Amino acid sequence: MKIKAVILTGLFLVAIVLVAACTGTSNGTQTPTATPVGTTIPTSVRTTLPPTTGTSLTPGPTDVMPPNLQAEFQVDQKDPIYAQVKVTYRGGTASTHITHIDVRFTLADGTVISKTIPESGNRKVQVGDEVIMQGTRFTDRLQVTVTLDNGVVYRVIDQLVPYQTRP
Repeated sequence: MKIKAVILTGLFLVAIVLVAACTGTSNGTQTPTATPVGTTIPTSVRTTLPPTTGTSLTPGPTDVMPPNLQAEFQVDQKDPIYAQVKVTYRGGTASTHITHIDVRFTLADGTVISKTIPESGNRKVQVGDEVIMQGTRFTDRLQVTVTLDNGVVYRVIDQLVPYQTRP
């Protein structure tokens, strides 16, 4: 009987804490607080890196290319030692119409790295063209857009690339 009372009391306290945490109102904005000059701010080691404002690690929707204009890509898993990701153009029916491919890599700390395929601007995209993006040991975001000779741009890949340690 005492065990039931202790368990019920514990569940009741947990429920109160959960309800109390959810009763605040927030409009999604926070007012920044100023740090007075001369204040010592303790330093600590971060275990996670939040994105900075202006960048997002949330993938968005991708575009569907028409059936007669397809492009295929291979995205390798992030290297467990160097945290690099290789993106390779594998071909498709749009090959003759692609002027360039933009690869954008948003790192976990908000830094954005962009590369273009082909890297030299004087030739067409070829099957097997690739770029290697330097990632972090956290989850990064990969976006790939294809620009056709008629000026139309398709976002064909928008995904998170997690860091995985060796098994």
